[in-house]
Amino acid sequence: MTGKEIQIRNMFEGMLSAAESIFKDDKDYQKDMENFSARVQWEVGSYKGYQVFENGAYTFKIDEEIENPDLTFSITDLDVAEKLFEGAITEGAVLKNHGNLSFTKPVPSRPTGKSSG
Repeated sequence: MTGKEIQIRNMFEGMLSAAESIFKDDKDYQKDMENFSARVQWEVGSYKGYQVFENGAYTFKIDEEIENPDLTFSITDLDVAEKLFEGAITEGAVLKNHGNLSFTKPVPSRPTGKSSG
């Protein structure tokens, strides 16, 4: 493992655990998130991890994948990952497909058959 890979892993873990601290300590944030649910898969270089936001609660796992994520972030370039974790890449940049960073949201399945109505 290179020094860069270790650095990125530490930054990745730091991001996930910082979110946990915010959830535990910030009552306003808890209130804002109380009706929000999402399962987010992260793929950062060779690392994987996920976050679960569940009606005001937060959990995360490193080195694991979650089934049926609502959103997947995939970052193949470690320099791009470093910029993201340092806060140098904003949501607008992500939407413009900044470097080798992409995200996907599964398309909900559509009901089959005719609707009555």
